[in-house]
Amino acid sequence: MSMDGKKIIHAHLRINGGDVFLADPHPEHGCPLEQSGGYALHVQVDDAEAWFARAAKVLEVTMPLAVMFWGNKYGQLRDKFGVRWSIGGPNR
Repeated sequence: MSMDGKKIIHAHLRINGGDVFLADPHPEHGCPLEQSGGYALHVQVDDAEAWFARAAKVLEVTMPLAVMFWGNKYGQLRDKFGVRWSIGGPNR
């Protein structure tokens, strides 16, 4: 949903069976673009390699997908707004 055909005021994404709601920054309505803090939006999937490869085509890879000390594959990316996204899944 857009107010002006350019900026999103409401986006509803269904990712791997879960819902994520997003919007562009709207400083004119009290919602400015702010520096991302100590969080990441995480997506847990069955095939982390496929999902990570797809995301890496459009997002900046900040932590390559690798097997972590807890046994799962995990990696991080950053979108154009500076938000960190992480993708994880079983080590198969």
